[in-house]
Amino acid sequence: MSATIIAVMTRAALILAVTISAQLAIAVGMFTTILPPRSHVVARAVASYAALALVSFALYRNSLIVSVFSPRLISFLAEALDFVTMLAVIVAALAFCFEVSIWTALFCATAGYIIQNLASCVTYSAFLLAEGTGTNMASPLFLPLNLLGMAVVYPVCYWLFVRPIHKNGLVEIENKKILLVLALVVLIAIVFDMENKYLLNAGIPVPFVMVLRAVHDVICVFSLVLEFEMLYSRQLESDVATLERMDADQVAHYTLMRESVE
Repeated sequence: MSATIIAVMTRAALILAVTISAQLAIAVGMFTTILPPRSHVVARAVASYAALALVSFALYRNSLIVSVFSPRLISFLAEALDFVTMLAVIVAALAFCFEVSIWTALFCATAGYIIQNLASCVTYSAFLLAEGTGTNMASPLFLPLNLLGMAVVYPVCYWLFVRPIHKNGLVEIENKKILLVLALVVLIAIVFDMENKYLLNAGIPVPFVMVLRAVHDVICVFSLVLEFEMLYSRQLESDVATLERMDADQVAHYTLMRESVE
């Protein structure tokens, strides 16, 4: 019996690893086109994606098996470890593939993570409406509804958040405290997402679960807005500093010219 359960969980972990790794790679990849690449960036990117997929498979397999054989608290901690570790792997992959600081990598990783989480919310809500269940990997709707979530969320997020960065550039992030707070907000959103997925099993009615999913969506959108407002604030500070330097140079040049005339 245990061997059968482990085999089922291994298959489920493989499906999750392939699906979520691909979604994260696309979401984070929207930001990477403006990052300065390191040498052999394609090979580095392929190796990074393989590492992400393998790590996520090992983590998901472990957490799924733990969810069957361990108390809820242990299962919750295992799932939380999944998301924290994958976020760390994405940050490391960005630093490995591109010439960026750890803070810029964290910015891109958290933004991509939130976008993927929003798409996952759409998929979960679609399953609630279509089947009255959460995301079901055994359902023939699993792939179509995951693609639906990406098709609904990714273009909107690209247009509202990523496209302005492509136009204005990505300044070096230096506000470390705000980024750490943002990372905490992301983790809170992830924890909220994990707990929501257990509500149906606890007998909570579908309409109430839908409301809580909407709250989770609001948290994700708030996190994105906070992150990009922080970026634009940093961009404004950079522009003001540039203008101040230009003004100081002009004043110094004018003073030098006046002294030479006198």
